This record gives sequence, structure tokens and C-alpha cells, in this order.
Amino acid sequence: MAVLLRIVALLACAGAAGGCAQAPAPSAPPVQRPRVPPATPDTVPAWVYARQNLASDTGASYDYYADVIIVGFKSTATQADRQAAIDAVNGVVVGGQPMPPGEGFYYVRLEAGRRLEPLVNAVIKLWPMPQVATASLVTRLEEGR
Repeated sequence: MAVLLRIVALLACAGAAGGCAQAPAPSAPPVQRPRVPPATPDTVPAWVYARQNLASDTGASYDYYADVIIVGFKSTATQADRQAAIDAVNGVVVGGQPMPPGEGFYYVRLEAGRRLEPLVNAVIKLWPMPQVATASLVTRLEEGR
């Protein structure tokens, strides 16, 4: 009897002009991104400048370090401003290099698959943001080691 009632209910929904209303599917919880520090971190992970992290791409005339960019913020940028910028490129802060007088560069890891294009796209997305002072690929020029 329960099966017959279910079939009747399905047929009634199929024949209805708007169909049967269904409960909305539960939305996935928002992805919790790691917190961006309010001040520039003072360490750079060894993997960033490791020889095996050096990459090249047919579209570039230079080598770059894979899956990482650097971002500098304006001194007026709040932690929320910094978080919004890093979240906008789906990045994770993995280190930093403070520079006097107080700001510096955040090293931001991206899931770029060692490809140049996602890194360039992230940099281009960050440049016009009012809280961002600079954004760049990490190349041998920034090595400073």
C-alpha cells in the first residue's frame, strides 16, 4: 500500500503545472580559509626558493618559483582587507618578509599546478584592489639570498 501511495504522489507531482515543491538542497558550508596574519610574517619557507621549485613556462622568458606569489599591502589595510584579497585568489599565506618601516611582503601559495597562467591571473586580480600596494610573481630577482 505504501508503494502504491508513493507512485500516486509521484504521478500527481508530474502532472502538476509547476511540479511538486521540493525542499532546497542543503548548501555546502563555506570553505574556511586560513586566517591571514594582520602583520607580515617574518619567515619564508625553504621550499619557496628551493631549486626544485624553480619552474618555466613556454609563455615566459624567465624562470619563476612555482605556486607562489608575493603580495604587499598598504599600511592602511586592515586584517579583514588582507583576508579579502588573499581569499579572492584562493591563496594561503605561507610566510613573509617584513620591510622597514613596518610593511613587507606576504608569500602566498596558490594551487597553480606549477603553471604560470594562474599565478599571473592572481597578480592581475590583486593589482587594482585598494588595499594592495603590490603583487608579483616570485622570480630569481626577488630571491635576495
